[in-house]
Amino acid sequence: MAKNKPTIKEIFDAAKTGQAIAVNATATVYSDVVTFDKHEGFAIFYQASSGGTIGLDITAQASMNGTDFADIGGFPLIHNDLADSDLHPKLLPIPMIPYFRVKVVGIGSNAATTKIRFWLSY
Repeated sequence: MAKNKPTIKEIFDAAKTGQAIAVNATATVYSDVVTFDKHEGFAIFYQASSGGTIGLDITAQASMNGTDFADIGGFPLIHNDLADSDLHPKLLPIPMIPYFRVKVVGIGSNAATTKIRFWLSY
């Protein structure tokens, strides 16, 4: 009996220059935009790496036109004060939005070498 397997999609950096998104010190960076053509639940997996200390806040952002993004009110924070290089899953509610991206902010003593990767599972 065949089982349904989730679709896994890696989210790249906004400039599409590579898989890992660089978050230098206290920079604010954004992932590439993901479009949803159907509204199903999804999970996001993420993993940071660094040659020093990791300190990141990660939030979800939405847009109705693919250009003007804002934090999603009432939407759960993906991770507050991420400080390790473990692989983390986060189940997110069904997005009734056409465009989604991830906002990452370096906090505290986050090292200039910090990078993070994201995968969507839906």
